[in-house]
Amino acid sequence: GALGALGGRADVDRLFEKLRSESEETVKESVLYGLVRLCGPHKSKVLQGVESGFAAEDRSSLVYVVRVLGHCGGRKHVGKLAMLLKDESPLIRREALAALGRLAPPQAREQAMAFLNDDEIENRSLACKILSETGGRGTTEALVRMLNDKSGWVRLEALRGLVTLGGTAKGP
Repeated sequence: GALGALGGRADVDRLFEKLRSESEETVKESVLYGLVRLCGPHKSKVLQGVESGFAAEDRSSLVYVVRVLGHCGGRKHVGKLAMLLKDESPLIRREALAALGRLAPPQAREQAMAFLNDDEIENRSLACKILSETGGRGTTEALVRMLNDKSGWVRLEALRGLVTLGGTAKGP
């Protein structure tokens, strides 16, 4: 049915099945939206589907499973997300860091500091964003250093972070 008609526990199973079987990214995004919507009334069922998604060998759906976890999970999922920060896929690492940023800001802050050296522009940019949201010791200095990053996107996110934190963007 349409997303507006979702509401039952059986819909959770149908959506996870669609997530596994679908190849079209726009449909997977819609499924993600539906699962997040169902998380409120059926959180335990959604999280059960997330657990089976982690166990599945289908890596193409893993990014969506991590996204659902970032919206519906809790502190008990921090360890699993931390393990995914070392995944070979830059996209999965980025989604795991974003999920950690929503679920456990103190742990995400520590991991974001490490991601400032990631090879992927998007991961460094996300790290700057998370640091601006979490603040803490050494954050301003780290963001000032990122103003020298080779990527304009990373520099922009570092500048935004400094503005958010109330820091200055004065150069050397």
